[in-house]
Amino acid sequence: MKRVLFLILCFSLAEATDISSREYNSIDEQLAYNAIKKIFVSAESQTIVDTNWSTLHVSKRSTSGFIDITTSIENILLKTKYLSDSDSQKMSLEIFTTVNEENSYVSSDSFLHTLMWNRIEYALGFDDNWIECIYSPRGIFYINHPLCSVNKEIFELER
Repeated sequence: MKRVLFLILCFSLAEATDISSREYNSIDEQLAYNAIKKIFVSAESQTIVDTNWSTLHVSKRSTSGFIDITTSIENILLKTKYLSDSDSQKMSLEIFTTVNEENSYVSSDSFLHTLMWNRIEYALGFDDNWIECIYSPRGIFYINHPLCSVNKEIFELER
């Protein structure tokens, strides 16, 4: 029984590390979602952006193979939750790839999580630093990811 509880606890802890989160005071989540939409439109990638009042889901599909065709979907899921004890919102971020209906999650301490938060905070005017993938040792591995091809100048006009 103790081993089963230990395994469940380890699995729960491993699952929790796939989600990163940030808290923001007095931010309109629709403003944030519109900024994120602009991020992916400026990336000139073939992404699908779907939003509702508390969730934004960005996905990009690709297929590979000739006889045994594999479909993969890159997903970015951003959720917003109002914190009842303050005037702030908590945004949580999940990045995962779905291949043949199986999800593979990107760790919350990965470069992609850092890059996504950087893009969001830059777009909202919270951070003046822009991470360039080509100049980052970790970013060079993601050079073809839609987040690396975002045009920074699209946000310069609003500053």
